[in-house]
Amino acid sequence: MMQIPEIGSSVIFLDTCDSTNAELARISGYPETMNGTVVLTYEQTAGRGRRGNSWASVPNKDLTFSFLIIKPAIKAEHSFLPIAASAVAVAEFLGEKISDKKVQIKWPNDILCNRKKICGMLIENTFTGNESQKTIVGIGINLNGTAYENTRFPATSVFLETQIEEAVADNLAQLLPYLNRSFTQMFTAPGLLVNRYNSLLYGKSEWVPILVAGKNILGKLELVDMLGNPQIRNINGDLVVSRVDEIQFSVV
Repeated sequence: MMQIPEIGSSVIFLDTCDSTNAELARISGYPETMNGTVVLTYEQTAGRGRRGNSWASVPNKDLTFSFLIIKPAIKAEHSFLPIAASAVAVAEFLGEKISDKKVQIKWPNDILCNRKKICGMLIENTFTGNESQKTIVGIGINLNGTAYENTRFPATSVFLETQIEEAVADNLAQLLPYLNRSFTQMFTAPGLLVNRYNSLLYGKSEWVPILVAGKNILGKLELVDMLGNPQIRNINGDLVVSRVDEIQFSVV
């Protein structure tokens, strides 16, 4: 049985870098780079998101970091599990920090606060054959920003929701136990982890706009399975059938 890594066993603080995911990829092969290493930067100049999108953060204001898991022994068909573990950890962390607002996961791994995006993630797996050799998880949380313009979805920050300015490094320290709890469950009880993920989903109990294969529909999310596939019903009660990469949830 693999030894479960401690996320945050080593933390590297950088004043600036292009991308914390890219920095971890560069150093991941060094013998001194520990399993569970975190790279945090106070200014990210070329942050990346899903589907090739960029991720903009406010220098010295937002929490932008990545962590490394070496040889997580995740099969390719289970590559959703690190996504679920990361999303659950951040959603539960922010749900307690902003306890008077609804914090949800927008499939697969955006975090919403009252329907506004407050966190994005980029999970990158490296496989040899069908088994992952390393997983790098990048997380960007809008922490102290006061304005988010020209964003694809409405956005907010912890400060905008609470009017409390937060220390960046302190929030990393507060978040690490949530990450370690979720990733321990990923290795020991993945079914329970996916249940937690499903309990936090946006669109699970209400009709929401969804782009499916280029067509806008109203749909309700019944659940996301162990492989990360969303099961959606349209307003006629029919199960929506489409490739996963053709599904995108919208926010209204």
